[in-house]
Amino acid sequence: MDTLRPKSVKQLCDYYGISNPHYYALKAKGIGPAELRLGHRTIITREAERAWVGGSPHDPRSLWMKHTVRRFNADRERLNDTFLINDEKYYKHYHIQRMDAIFPFAVGTNTGECRISL
Repeated sequence: MDTLRPKSVKQLCDYYGISNPHYYALKAKGIGPAELRLGHRTIITREAERAWVGGSPHDPRSLWMKHTVRRFNADRERLNDTFLINDEKYYKHYHIQRMDAIFPFAVGTNTGECRISL
């Protein structure tokens, strides 16, 4: 979030593209941002938002992966568009156990795929 003002839950959800029910599900699991109650209003301060999002495993863009992703496929043209690959702040939250590279080839009458596993 770019502004200096604290945000409401709705504003935070709108900004990160998550639904209110998803936000409250994260909160129920204990992985939502710290909230501040002001009368009937609930707000999230910039500091609480930064602590929640700032390259942490609580980033809303990567929460869906927690304990669910076992295999991830991406074609070579779009691999760098994947935020987990192109943003170093996520590197500490995952490790690659195996990587396969598949290259199609055609030499004379021979065609096929060359598969390299690392």
